[in-house]
Amino acid sequence: MTENLDETLNELTQQLGATKIPLNGVEFVGKGLKLNNAKDAKPIIDAIRSLEGPLEFLNLEGNTIGVEAAEAIAKAFEDKPTLRHALWKDMFTSRLKTEIPPALKAFSNSLMLAGARLEVLDLSDNASGPIGVDGVSELLSSEVCYGLKELRMANMGLGISGAQKLASALQKCYENAKAAGMVFALKVFIAGRNRLENPGCIALSKVFKQIGTLEEIQIYQNAIYHVGIEALSDALNHNPKLRILNLNDNTITKKGAVHLTKALNNLPNLTTLNVGDCLLKSQGAVLIASALKDSLPRLEELIMTSNEISGSAGIVIAQSLMNKKALKTVQLGENAFGSKLEKIDQMIRNACSRNPGFSLSISDDEGSEEEEDVEGEDEVGGEEGTSEGEEENDEVYDEEEEEEEDDDEEDDSEGYSGDDYTGDYSGDATLDTTSPMLRNFVQQKIGTNAINPFAKINSPDHYEQVINKIEGLPVEIQVEKLLTEIMNQASNSIGKNSDDDVGIKLYKKLFSVAESSSSIHLVNNLLPAYLGLIKFEKRKEPSMQFDNNSSVKLLYKAMSEGFFPKETTNILKFLLGRDGEANNN
Repeated sequence: MTENLDETLNELTQQLGATKIPLNGVEFVGKGLKLNNAKDAKPIIDAIRSLEGPLEFLNLEGNTIGVEAAEAIAKAFEDKPTLRHALWKDMFTSRLKTEIPPALKAFSNSLMLAGARLEVLDLSDNASGPIGVDGVSELLSSEVCYGLKELRMANMGLGISGAQKLASALQKCYENAKAAGMVFALKVFIAGRNRLENPGCIALSKVFKQIGTLEEIQIYQNAIYHVGIEALSDALNHNPKLRILNLNDNTITKKGAVHLTKALNNLPNLTTLNVGDCLLKSQGAVLIASALKDSLPRLEELIMTSNEISGSAGIVIAQSLMNKKALKTVQLGENAFGSKLEKIDQMIRNACSRNPGFSLSISDDEGSEEEEDVEGEDEVGGEEGTSEGEEENDEVYDEEEEEEEDDDEEDDSEGYSGDDYTGDYSGDATLDTTSPMLRNFVQQKIGTNAINPFAKINSPDHYEQVINKIEGLPVEIQVEKLLTEIMNQASNSIGKNSDDDVGIKLYKKLFSVAESSSSIHLVNNLLPAYLGLIKFEKRKEPSMQFDNNSSVKLLYKAMSEGFFPKETTNILKFLLGRDGEANNN
């Protein structure tokens, strides 16, 4: 009776929380306005000043705002203390990154001058890089944000340093609010696609641990490995009200799953768990399944797609869902269930047959199923219940089937940590494909019979043509294309100084692209592989026809000009020195 009453009260609380009273404000969403100065900004300024009633939200999404225009708009709401929702995503398309901090600073200053009390701040899709935080750090630590409930900063290109700046600002807000006798009770934090990596995740997790009121965390596609997941899991233990957790497209692996599972056992209110494309593999998936079985009574959505989960581990997952009465959606596509796929499908559908509106998405990835069962292995996940469940207790999950792979799958992040690298390179000499897009790209293109994107181009493009072709492509693909062209130039430049000059210009462009997007780690991971100094990790090596000797000669010539970043230089010196020693031996 008490349990049913608690569930009813929880549902009522969520329904009341979801009830939204329309706010009064100004909205210029998706107008595509290019605002360079005060004159351009006049329509927005007039709308703010002529608004009947209080200005409670200002939504400028989908326009492009320069510094002068931002200052003029900010002036219009500097006397609006009622502003609660600052919806400022995707406001700087085609702007220089250096324009973004002063524009955000102008907005921030007006909010502080007005004495506003923000509840929602959305800066997503502004691609500012780490310096974007400089424009809002003072705002985030001020009394304007003591009552902030939602902070949305997806796809801003924060990188490690930006994440650390953000964590520092949030920490100050927590401390300042506490000193003022208030509670900084942030509920929603969204920062997907920001290359937070381990250091960034660790910095933010320390703040999450103190805040303790989070209900939604979405940090998908951030190249976070088990070290970062461990720190985050510790923070989750202190946020028992968490309802939504989205870690999609990070590299959790079995090591991270150990810590995450412990945290999941302490999240009774969790309704959505997204660990798709996290390289869990079978052992990591079975660990997550143990939490599904024993905890998470209110779970409504489970996503575990693209994790290389075997059929036996899939059976364990299916068994763990037997008592999930609230479950509405399960996504298990692109795994390695093999011959057991149909059985897993039926088990889950039977388990959730009484759940209203239940949907299941399940499929196999391409390729043959690996051997799963080992005679005499202990049973995993046995559970009393329906005859279907009892039948599945006979299934055997082979925990040794991936031991060799697990030894290879762990990241090199402890030897190399992105922007923070300062010493000698000490990681394993294998390609660390931390980029989620790159990992998928290489897996799909190199691991199949599709066209090899790394193959030598018969007639190398001229510099200008290359730049035109890569403009607007994802950073990962730009880096790959530039590296391919550099190697082509080197292979064709023996005795030709003009081709060397083009190669050097391409190297300069490569580092310009990487540094402007806080993606220097991509170059540090890929360049040694293209030079033949290391192998591509866990992937079929591309069938390149490049001349490694000429590639190294061009590399030395480019490095002598002094524009290579220090960490890249250190890594290359280490690998080249090691390669030389091996040849001498």
